[in-house]
Amino acid sequence: MIKIERLTKTFGDTTVLHNIDLTIATGETVTIIGPSGSGKSTLLNCLNLLVTPDEGSVTIGEAFYQAPKLSKKTRLTIRRQSAMVFQNYNLFANLTVEANVTEALVTVYRWSKATATQRALELLNDVGLRDKAKLYPHQLSGGQKQRIAIARALAIKPNVILFDEPTSALDPELVTEVLHVIQSVVKQKITAIIVTHELAFARDVSDRVVLMADGQIVEHNTTAAFFDHPQHERTKQFLAAFS
Repeated sequence: MIKIERLTKTFGDTTVLHNIDLTIATGETVTIIGPSGSGKSTLLNCLNLLVTPDEGSVTIGEAFYQAPKLSKKTRLTIRRQSAMVFQNYNLFANLTVEANVTEALVTVYRWSKATATQRALELLNDVGLRDKAKLYPHQLSGGQKQRIAIARALAIKPNVILFDEPTSALDPELVTEVLHVIQSVVKQKITAIIVTHELAFARDVSDRVVLMADGQIVEHNTTAAFFDHPQHERTKQFLAAFS
């Protein structure tokens, strides 16, 4: 489903991503962990072209781009392959919960309002928030906002769903409810990349785990091998610090 080759991104004098190579199979859940500033979020942003890489190529499904020259059509095609859940929700404050979920379906994908509403209510039911459909984001808790953001991401039926530290902005008591929803999503075998600091969660839901540091992939392996038999000293130090 995803093939990343020699992906490089520099901001000023700082190389944030350096020759990243990674392949992810259809239906696979891959978790990316690592210290702050290691390039994890930038990698996700490059996948849906919120950030344009300086070099390298990305394939998502049947869509392909070669950096850095990308046409408007290529950008649109790539962006339609994936949906992203941000750490700070990115909900439209002036729209109801229901409208937040239907907005892209109606304005971008040209669904009828009735069909989009039906889809939204089904997804809100899945995340346990159908009764909040007519409320506005400011009336919700942080955990509820993130569950709405997940429903919105799923609405477009993406080939890939990207989670960028989805619990980092939440109070500790709200983290579990969001992790449960994400776990239910990955059980549907939607191809997923999750950037997180929740290592116990990563161990529970991932097929493979990737450690990034200093803009590079230090180690990636199956989940059991990664946690039980890390190969690199940097990985051992990172896991020891978090444990």
